[in-house]
Amino acid sequence: MKVQPIKIILIHSANCQYAEFDLSDSLHFVARNNYGKTSIINTLQFLYIDNQKDLDLGYTLDKSWKHYFPSLGSYVLFELNTLTGRKVFGLSATGLGGQPEKFLYSGSYKFEDFIEKKGDQSISKKPEKLFPRLSIKDISRKLDSKNHRDILRPFDQKKNPSGLGLIGDTRDYRLFKRLFRQLLQLKTITIKDLKTQIERVNHRVMEKDQVINVQREFNEPYSEIQKKQFVLGHLQSNQRNISELLQLSKNQIKLQGRLVSYSFKSQSLFVAEDKQLNESRQIFEDGIVKLRDEKLPEIKIEREEKQRASNTNNQKLGVINDKIEEYEKLEEECLQIVVELEKESLQNLLKNAEDFQAQLFTAKDENLTQLEGLLATKRDEEKKKQKQLDGIADTLFAEIKSLLDEKELRQLYQISNPELWTLFKESGFTLHNTERLQAFLKGSLKHVKDTVCELPGLTIQLSEIDSCALSEMGDPDYINNEIIEIKHNITQLEGKVTAVQEQKEIRQKLKKVQSKIKEIEKKLERYEQWYSNKEQYQQWKNDRDDFDQEIQKIQREIDSLDDKKLAINKKIDEDSGSITNLKKSVEELTSQKQWLERHPTDNNWTAIEIIYETPSFSELYEQYKNNYEALQKASIEIKTKIDNLRSVFRQLVGLHDQQALEFLQQELDSIPEQEKSINDEWKRIFTSFAAHCKGMIESVDAIDSYLADLNRLLSKEQISNLQSVKIKLEINQWHRHIHNIKEWKDHDMPLFGGVDERAIDKLQHAVKPLLEKVKVSIADLYDLKLLVTDVHGDEKTYDSLDLESNGTSITVKTIIFISMINEAMKGKQSLGDSIRIPFYVDEIDSLDDFNAKNIHDIAIKLGLIPIFASPKGSGICKRLYQLVDNKNGKLNAYQKNAKSNNLVLLKPTFERIS
Repeated sequence: MKVQPIKIILIHSANCQYAEFDLSDSLHFVARNNYGKTSIINTLQFLYIDNQKDLDLGYTLDKSWKHYFPSLGSYVLFELNTLTGRKVFGLSATGLGGQPEKFLYSGSYKFEDFIEKKGDQSISKKPEKLFPRLSIKDISRKLDSKNHRDILRPFDQKKNPSGLGLIGDTRDYRLFKRLFRQLLQLKTITIKDLKTQIERVNHRVMEKDQVINVQREFNEPYSEIQKKQFVLGHLQSNQRNISELLQLSKNQIKLQGRLVSYSFKSQSLFVAEDKQLNESRQIFEDGIVKLRDEKLPEIKIEREEKQRASNTNNQKLGVINDKIEEYEKLEEECLQIVVELEKESLQNLLKNAEDFQAQLFTAKDENLTQLEGLLATKRDEEKKKQKQLDGIADTLFAEIKSLLDEKELRQLYQISNPELWTLFKESGFTLHNTERLQAFLKGSLKHVKDTVCELPGLTIQLSEIDSCALSEMGDPDYINNEIIEIKHNITQLEGKVTAVQEQKEIRQKLKKVQSKIKEIEKKLERYEQWYSNKEQYQQWKNDRDDFDQEIQKIQREIDSLDDKKLAINKKIDEDSGSITNLKKSVEELTSQKQWLERHPTDNNWTAIEIIYETPSFSELYEQYKNNYEALQKASIEIKTKIDNLRSVFRQLVGLHDQQALEFLQQELDSIPEQEKSINDEWKRIFTSFAAHCKGMIESVDAIDSYLADLNRLLSKEQISNLQSVKIKLEINQWHRHIHNIKEWKDHDMPLFGGVDERAIDKLQHAVKPLLEKVKVSIADLYDLKLLVTDVHGDEKTYDSLDLESNGTSITVKTIIFISMINEAMKGKQSLGDSIRIPFYVDEIDSLDDFNAKNIHDIAIKLGLIPIFASPKGSGICKRLYQLVDNKNGKLNAYQKNAKSNNLVLLKPTFERIS
């Protein structure tokens, strides 16, 4: 297995929710135009290009990050076969809208590492959940450009332990990046791009400075030398006048020296007197600053603190006074309250309120008419029950009931004709022997069974009866209890009727009672408040006295601080007056010094020794002023001569007289050196310019030699309908002009002695055409053309890479550039021997089958992985992928099954990936 990427995985990236593409062999993308084929292939730049600035993704970087890494959970992954085993290189969205994070871990790509299942949903893992799980796979995170380059280069135990060897041991990584980008963008390549790439491939063996600026490198230096010759001749013609002027200037040195001595002395005197005055002023100013910036702020801060303390105490005192006033009001009010009587009244009122409330509750939601009707019914029922109770003692039933038990009484009722019992309601009987009646009944009832009664010659079917009801029908106690209950109900109904009739009056009474309760409760509450604060009252009075004293004390301290502030301000005013007087003295001293500064000595004047007693600065100022005026008069003659020379020598314009004299002296002394320098400069300019021209010619020769090797590679490849394709280098007029200068340098440049004027004229004639162009680059010296030979042997030359056939053009471009990158990556680990890299050809269906297969086979042979793309598929590549929309507006990737020849979805669509 070769070192190469073997899989691209896109998760929530490049408009794909999830997609895997196998790169272990050639592949073909099938999709309509503008469906994202190129966007997917451009992800290979993330793997091979280390710096974001070198990426060319078809968008700005901001748009690229949004396209490839729209949110956390977006990943672009590459499974790699490397020198050290399987690895996964990836980029993860950071969620900040910026550059993604690069990472690398050991092992093969696993779907479940990045996608988790939650029921029917498949969710992309966020980085904070993903990376901790990958830590067991020796993951490296936040890789920078250097780490990225190290990964691409070969493994070395000491020098590059993280190397994977993806680009072999090519020494020029920058060249590789440029060529690789071209491999992904072959469709848009022009002859100009080809020319640029060929020059970059050969930049190591070419002239380093690949542009000749003729104006700057020859014409400007040539003009400078002509100027120098003119200046030298001008100087030599005025040599006598300059010598006379220099002699006159020497006579002026003594007077200048005296002024220098006075000037030196004035500086020390000024410094001493100025220092003394300023020190005195500084003492006063420091005192003022200390008073104003230290004492006054201290007093201000202290006064503010005292005032804040006073304000705080005043606030506390106000609170205490309020409490005392409130307490005394309460005390006056509470003296009039008889607490026990108020409490007793409260209890009575509460009892009345409860009674009224109960009455209201009883009358709540009751209808008076219904209550009165119910009351009348109950009263009638009471009369009936009372009448029944009054008459039941004289009935037969009452007598019999006392003779029989409950069971016997029930049996008797079952045997008897129920209608006979109606006689029980009247007293139409006479009981003259109770014992005989009882004996008869008990004897007869012995023959009664549960359902029948057997009598001589007669069987009677027994009727059913509720014995409890039977007992109640003739029980006076039961009827009496019912009467009591009815009377109780009547009493309740009468109360309800009364309550309903008096409801409004009761509410008014209840409201008055509740109002009186609140008044009494409020009085008692204020009494409790007064009573509870009885002890605190004395403490408040004591605190009030303390705060009064403290406030008076603070106020006295504030008044003292105000007195101190007045004293300090008075001292500041006095010291300010002293400072004003000192400033006047300093201004007078400074005015004299400024005059000296406006009439200074020149820096190149030399002091002479003067013996004098130490004067004051004012005395020295007078002496300096007198001598300066004398010097001015003495200098008029010299100035006149210098002015005359200024009109002759422009170099003197803007120079002081002394500088002009020094310049003229230097010019006289430099005449011999200038003569030699001009001659040497001629040689240097001519030699350098001609050598540069020679280097440019040799650079073109290096490119021509490279093209010979490249054409040998091209000649080995077959292209449909063509015998051969050759890249031809043609020199032009600029090459010939540069070559003429090189020839002049080789044959006509004098090595020793003065420059031959005839040689200079010859060189000027050769340079003149170049001056019109101004700048000449190596690319200007030659043109690249395609020499195409068709199957009939006819040759045709093209100035571009676009031939009559678009398919042939793509074929030619592809073969040229894969040959170039094959040459560029030559090394110990050659491309094709152990390393494979991908390249991309779009619109492959514009080629005929022969050319398309030829490109495929050449790429495989040279160690590249062909990636084709078109709206229609072909059988040339080992794998075919079709990209189609899903219902979420994203892309699904389908792979052609080799066995069934059907398209199969590579993975679930992950339409719910979030």
